[in-house]
Amino acid sequence: MRWTEEQLQAYLNDELPGKYKPVHKFGRARRIEIDGYKFASQKEADRYVALKWRERAGEITDLEPHPGWPIVVNKEPICRVELDFRYWDKVDGGKWVYEDVKSVRIDDHGRVKFSTDTSLSKIKRKLLKAIFGIEVTIVE
Repeated sequence: MRWTEEQLQAYLNDELPGKYKPVHKFGRARRIEIDGYKFASQKEADRYVALKWRERAGEITDLEPHPGWPIVVNKEPICRVELDFRYWDKVDGGKWVYEDVKSVRIDDHGRVKFSTDTSLSKIKRKLLKAIFGIEVTIVE
């Protein structure tokens, strides 16, 4: 069976019932695009907007979304670590700041129900510190 041009356009525009829609790995979070950058959640996009305001105010410079570093051990590529933001903070004594935005959901009893700070992200942060001396700030 061949699709008509209208059926193809409906499929591409998510208008067909039953079309498979990929689910974000952390559930309800949806990708947000701002200034050509794609952010994994609304919280990360909001942080980008806040940092852009700080950049316009002259508090920070060189804002870079999604900076990445290859992790290589004994000439063997292991993985790639990508953070959410890197920028030069003029206010805090002039230093590079590396940030990763994480979400935490708390249940009615005050226990952590869900966190995007996975064991893999913790290991990758430790690798960044051990290999490159980069200290990552977690923004919750």
